Order: sequence, then C-alpha cells, then structure tokens
Amino acid sequence: MPLNYHGSLIRREANNCADWLAKFDHGMPLVSFGFSAHLESYCPCCKAMFLKSGRLQQTIRRCVEVSGKGLHSGNESTVWLSPEYAQKGRYFDFHSKYSIPASIDFAQQNSPLCTTLSADRFKVRTVEHLLSALEATGIDNCKIQIFNNNVDSEEDDCDFEIPILDGSAKQWVEAIEKAGLVVAVDESGNSCERMAPYLNEPVYVCKNDSFVAAIPSPNVRLTYGIDFSKVCAIGCQWFSLAPLDDSFYVKQIASSRTFCIYEEVEQMRNIGLIKGGTLENAIVCSASKGWLNPPLRFPDEPCRHKILDLIGDLSLFARLGNQGLPVAHIIAYKIFVGGSFDIGIHQMNLELRDSQSHALTEENGWLFTSLLSTGGDSIQSSCGIFQLMARIWGNGLAVAPSKINHPFN
Repeated sequence: MPLNYHGSLIRREANNCADWLAKFDHGMPLVSFGFSAHLESYCPCCKAMFLKSGRLQQTIRRCVEVSGKGLHSGNESTVWLSPEYAQKGRYFDFHSKYSIPASIDFAQQNSPLCTTLSADRFKVRTVEHLLSALEATGIDNCKIQIFNNNVDSEEDDCDFEIPILDGSAKQWVEAIEKAGLVVAVDESGNSCERMAPYLNEPVYVCKNDSFVAAIPSPNVRLTYGIDFSKVCAIGCQWFSLAPLDDSFYVKQIASSRTFCIYEEVEQMRNIGLIKGGTLENAIVCSASKGWLNPPLRFPDEPCRHKILDLIGDLSLFARLGNQGLPVAHIIAYKIFVGGSFDIGIHQMNLELRDSQSHALTEENGWLFTSLLSTGGDSIQSSCGIFQLMARIWGNGLAVAPSKINHPFN
C-alpha cells in the first residue's frame, strides 16, 4: 500500500484541501445524498466533502498494554495505547522523542506483505490490524508507543513491528473494550466535532478484471471480492457490510485471521518474510489438501479479513482526529497480488511518474508493481484502493489535508 511522502505527490500549493478546511465559513447549507446537512469543508479540486459526523472525537479511557511477536521480523515487542488530546489523531511514539502520525503521508514505498510507516530512521511495520481496530471502534486520538523486547543494537531500536497476535484484530478490540472510550478534549479542555469525508460523485480504477470503485452513499458500506480459482478451499468469495458500526465490526470482522497459501510459504521465507508466521497466527490453505489448521471462524474468513485490512489502510486518510473511512460504498474485486499473507491491499503502489505533469486519467490513472518478479501463475494484477483515493482527493494529490498541517510537524 505504499506511498512516498517525499516530493510533490502529496503537496499542493494554495488550493489544497487543508486550506479549505482552515478557511471554510461554517454554517453553509448543503443538500447531498437526499438529506440536508451543513458543509464543513468542500474543496473544488476534490470529489469529497467534509461534514459533521454527528459525534465528538474520542480517545481511549486508560492505557492498555499488549505484547507479542511480529509476523515478518519474528521479534517480540510491546505496544502501549494511551489517551490523547482531541485533534492530535493517532500516532506512533518512539522513546517519547520522535513520532510518526498514522497517516498515508508516511506510508513507505515497496513494503511487501504489510503496511509500513516510516520517517527519517524510524520505521514501524504491520500496522494495519491495529489501525483497523482503532478506526472501527472509534478511537480517533491515541498515542501508540512500541518497544522492542531484547534489542541487540541501536539500529534495531529504530525498526519496529506491531505484534501479529492471532492474525486478526480480535485481541486489539478486546483490549480497547476493556479500557473503554471517552470524549477527547483539546489542550484547552474543549471537545471537538468529528468530521467525516463524504464522496460526492462516483470514482473508480480498474485493470483487466480487477477493480475498485467508490459510490456516494449516506453511510459507510464496504463490499469485497476475492478469487483464488486454483485454491478450491478458498475459491471465489464476496462479503458486504452496511453500515459499518463498531458492533458489527466486533462480531463479524475483527476475529477474521490473516491467511496464506501453503505452497507459497517457502518462497516468502526465502526472501526474508514471515519469520514469525505460525499456525497459531494465520490460517494456512494448501491448493491440494485444503485448510491445514481448521476450523475457520467463518466460512468466508479470508474475504472478511480483507475487509479488516481495507479498513486499516483507509484509516490512514484520517487527519486531526477526524474519520479516515470515506462515507461511500466502496466495492473492490481482486485488488491483490495472488494469495499470500494480505499482499493485496498493502502492495498497491501509487507511483505517478512526473506527478506534477501527469493528471489521473483513464490511460495513466494508476500504475502497479508485483510483489515478486517471478511472474508465476499465482501473481495477479494489483488494482489499488489508493489510486482510487487519489482520484477522490484530486489529480496528483494522494491525501487531504497535506502533512504540513499535521500537529506533529
């Protein structure tokens, strides 16, 4: 899911969405999707508008601690989730000296099989399950501290990985529920309205038979399809949810686990990945023998897990404690590179060459790279959710508002 936050890709001069957020005259009426609302921000370069969500920003009520092994590094780490002021958003804190916002501005390019955030010499991998849980349960502002256990060198203490736990978001949700939620206040003691980005016209990207589209909707709806035609036990699956609320997420999405194809495990380990992968933190399916560690938690658990990842990656569009998920119906099909640990969403690159002079069009709207260069039958085309979001936020712009307006810069 990588993006390079350097350069013009996520910069815009006077007309960016952050300027519109700052300059908007509150109270301007708008009729959209058949209901009357108050427009909080509308940027003419975008296909989305920011409206009041109907609730205040929240944070976690008290600190919680979770420890476990990283999927790719195999290293043990400990994560602390702590309350934070309103409008601070979600961010990763390292030794209380440096922080990386949970923002797509900091998503690392060429990060195989996981979502990675990085800045300067610090890097944190496999953030998608934790961020999915925080977004879905309504934790808008949170300080996330991560500590490497058994650190051998100073260099190792700059490279972190969120624990994979059981391969789902279940334990993160349980920790959040145990701690509870509370309305977040800013440093002056004031609560803040949570804003949400509403899509105002359909957008889509596609490649061959892979596609992802977003359609205006009065609530968040997600529909996802996968197709593993050579792995009969998985096959073609579809899952749809509407609307997305924390109760449905907890019961139907959070416990779905990451999965992989047994025949691809050795290949992934040969390139230094999934060192911490076991039958306890993933469900493994063989093309010839079926599931190696049943039972599944749901008949369509792989597809549900893709929804979990989708929520985590889209959460990176959140800014200043506001909602990351666009209020729209997002429909995705085969937007992954064939069948390994969640390669799909996380491997989609947005590489807009000469981004200042290349607008997003039907011809050059998105580019893709494969995880592996071997070109085997299991490697499918990538069609990216982030290419879609680039269209929502305007040509050449990956996110809105830009990172220069983030409180930690």
